[in-house]
Amino acid sequence: MRLAKAVDRFLAWRQLERDATPKSLDSYWRTLRAMTDWLESRAGEDVRLTDLEGRKGTELLREFIAADCGRLSASTRSTRISYLHSFWRWALEEDLIEADPAAPIRRPPKRKPDIYRPDATELLMGRRACEIEELPAWLLMEGVGLRASSVTRCRWEHVDLRRGRVRAFTKGQHWQTFPIDAEVLEELRRVYRDLEPAPDDHVFTVSLERWETNEHRVRTVRDPKRPASEKALWTLVQRVCKRAGIRPVGPHALRHGFATRLRRRGLAKEEIQQLLGHADAKSTEAYLDELRLDELEDALSGRDRGATLQALPSSRMGPRNLASRLVEAAGIEPASGPAEGERNGETGLDDPSPPEGGVT
Repeated sequence: MRLAKAVDRFLAWRQLERDATPKSLDSYWRTLRAMTDWLESRAGEDVRLTDLEGRKGTELLREFIAADCGRLSASTRSTRISYLHSFWRWALEEDLIEADPAAPIRRPPKRKPDIYRPDATELLMGRRACEIEELPAWLLMEGVGLRASSVTRCRWEHVDLRRGRVRAFTKGQHWQTFPIDAEVLEELRRVYRDLEPAPDDHVFTVSLERWETNEHRVRTVRDPKRPASEKALWTLVQRVCKRAGIRPVGPHALRHGFATRLRRRGLAKEEIQQLLGHADAKSTEAYLDELRLDELEDALSGRDRGATLQALPSSRMGPRNLASRLVEAAGIEPASGPAEGERNGETGLDDPSPPEGGVT
């Protein structure tokens, strides 16, 4: 089978059988298209999969990677090599080749990103510096932890201001519901009363300022029915940081700040993983590095964090306890427990049942 035809079949397989997102398919297509063009320029337009088996194919792929990705970061090179691995492994499983030429090629280790995490004071300064139209998007990132892509898609009809929840279209193209902290919920309610948006209006709308005269400036808001871009959201965050007098950061740094604040409250990694919407616990680890550094500094200085940081719960926490901690993170009052006398067995019951509780 010709290489170009095999690439088309592979992309169709990922879309139909692996339910790949359009963004993922586009990334695969760009890498495999570049590989096909480069190999056809070296081995002819009619190059077939079987022509690339063995050591010859491996060396050609290594030359392509050096030419196409040599100046890119280790993280990007690792991602593109993984695309090649997926394609050639699929060809091997489909019996289109007898040996995988990409198997000997290893991915470079990814470096940890150097992300500045704003502290609670900076986040609060940014919140106070927001204009009324800018505040909802800032709150969804800094106070709820949503990704930029989720914020740009979010409409007011997705925000339950009564129950304190928000439905977000998350990474992987599926819907997830997240609780809203009580303080953030009050801010969103206030903004909703002031703006009076329609249910199908987007929470994040682009506002522009222009000078009508040398002394008079007018702020206009674009159509809230149309979604704004992630680039516009990045510009908003940069503008608010400059106005607040804090270090400029991007939207994702606000999500990191949200995760750090949760851990300082004493939430376990499993709880933070659910509130961030991570499918893999390893993704959550990257959000907690700075807090571990604080804990190490306290350990070196001999200070006890027990007075300021609650003891972290066991990883074998039961579902009832986990739900209770998520309720606390959302700022919802938990159901009251039994009185002191009842806990000491003064009710006369041999085995008193615990009170019913949980998210309503």
